[in-house]
Amino acid sequence: MVNPQGVFYEAFSDLVSLRTALHASNSETAESCLSQVLNLLSTPTDSTLAVLDQYIPNTHPDLHSKFKTLVETSKANASTQEGLVRLYESFLVQSRIKQILDESCGVAAADDIFKGYIQALQLDNPDSSHTEVMNAIWDLFGKRCDEKTVGKLKTLFAEEEVALDIGLDDETLVDVKIILDDDILYGEVLNTLELHQSSNLPWNEVVGMIEQKVVNQKPECWGELNQVLSVWREMQAIEFLEQAHHIFEDEALYEEFRAALLAEPFLTPEEVFAKIKFGKTVQQPVPNEMEKLVKKLNRLSINRGKF
Repeated sequence: MVNPQGVFYEAFSDLVSLRTALHASNSETAESCLSQVLNLLSTPTDSTLAVLDQYIPNTHPDLHSKFKTLVETSKANASTQEGLVRLYESFLVQSRIKQILDESCGVAAADDIFKGYIQALQLDNPDSSHTEVMNAIWDLFGKRCDEKTVGKLKTLFAEEEVALDIGLDDETLVDVKIILDDDILYGEVLNTLELHQSSNLPWNEVVGMIEQKVVNQKPECWGELNQVLSVWREMQAIEFLEQAHHIFEDEALYEEFRAALLAEPFLTPEEVFAKIKFGKTVQQPVPNEMEKLVKKLNRLSINRGKF
């Protein structure tokens, strides 16, 4: 009987080997090729293995047989296949976790901890709750890692939450981290950003909370950090407007909405229309003629992640 947890760890190890081989073959195209491989494996078809051969360097023919075994194993068990897909989709994040463990705990200990982490993820159990999984993960890390390592892992998890929930990109996250140059404060800022989604706090309120934290601890950083967050938010607003354009039947209203949102990118669609109609973002019912439009815009913002 196949041990699913063993399969998941072997799949991760094979992908690490493939990534190393791709970089040795051509470092400029390695990550692009890896992305293609992960996409292929995440949506397996009868031609997956044939196409996969194009990406496996000739210097590592053994990898073909390993991935063939993985594909065949996944076909034989639906829950294993679903778990492998989850692993493929999150491979880059899992790699960063393994890297932190390697650097902090040594490779031998890191391998053992990472095997426990893979098991805690319950990749083959779609019914496991997020709370259950996270409790198991932090219980493991708390027992096997020192405080500094746990802090690094918590920061990584917070970065992923912020990226997934509000769309903050890697480049902006790097800029924020460099500006703050303080791991603890950086973690506090990430946790505050997450409140925009988890607690449904308005963006300007979240930024105000961040400002208070930063000004109290490193006031010299606030101006530059505020600029980075403002530029990111403006880019989000532009992307949102591009996707929302087709919703508007009245081009003049769209242009008015666009100008108002770009002037204050932290406003919600309701607040933008209130400003257009009443001249300020007062708590007023949305005008009847705009109600359906606001609902469509809100649906779009939810589908994109919270705007």
